[in-house]
Amino acid sequence: MLTIRKEQMDEFLPQDDESIIDFIIEHLNDEHYDYISDIPSDTLREMVANGITRARSYSFSDLEDVTVFVTWMFVMAPNFDEQPKLREILRDVTIPTNKRIDKLLVDELNSSWEEVQQNYDGDAWFPELQNEEKGQTAWQQN
Repeated sequence: MLTIRKEQMDEFLPQDDESIIDFIIEHLNDEHYDYISDIPSDTLREMVANGITRARSYSFSDLEDVTVFVTWMFVMAPNFDEQPKLREILRDVTIPTNKRIDKLLVDELNSSWEEVQQNYDGDAWFPELQNEEKGQTAWQQN
């Protein structure tokens, strides 16, 4: 029997940012078209790129985890990661990154996800605009 290791499978996955953006857009088109159908393609690419950056800020690098994270930004709220309980899990370095997504889906967090939807902030897609509105550049935020 032939065995294919994860490292070998990973060679077939998109590796560069443009390919990752294309992959996520294709996923969104296939699975969540209603959420993106009215967004111009240039804007959609920028939103996905910003979502990838946001996912990576929590050390997500696995394509599947990054795709789920960005998808939740479209489906739930682009600022879902600002909800305190969810952010705590996302930042918890004691939880391997490949387990954090699963941990966010436990029933005990249902009220947190409801709070996410109540606090939807569309400006979270474009952090550079938020920083300009506050009179600061991104590097001044850190």
